[in-house]
Amino acid sequence: GVGKAAQHKGPNKSQEDGAGLDTQALQETVERTKRGAQQLFGNLNGWFREAQSAVAEKISEVSQAAEEQTGQLQARIRKANQAEKASPQSPGASERLSQKAARRDLAMKDAAQYFVEYQGLDLSLLGPEYAEPAKAAPPRPRATREVLAKA
Repeated sequence: GVGKAAQHKGPNKSQEDGAGLDTQALQETVERTKRGAQQLFGNLNGWFREAQSAVAEKISEVSQAAEEQTGQLQARIRKANQAEKASPQSPGASERLSQKAARRDLAMKDAAQYFVEYQGLDLSLLGPEYAEPAKAAPPRPRATREVLAKA
């Protein structure tokens, strides 16, 4: 047993070559993985920027459309107000107003049936044992060295 151990003091030439190839292969794999990760993150970054630009464009379009529609709505409201002021009330207008008032009253009555006003509890209706505040339990004795020594 001792002679064989003495013969193998240094590594074989083939073991050195295998270790060198393994190290080189490992470094190549690390480099490929690193390049792949850089490419992936570059692609993700590009995609994110494109998505960000698309969202910014959509927001801009939506806000412009909203401004245009708001302007149109305001113009319609002004026209309606001017027409209402200019023309005398038609006979059907007072009828429509009374119908709106009747519907509003009906809605208020429906809502009133679900409204409950909170009133505090009358303590005089309870027995004396409930009227007094509960007494706190006495504090538990602390475990001191004397108590622990007795145990």
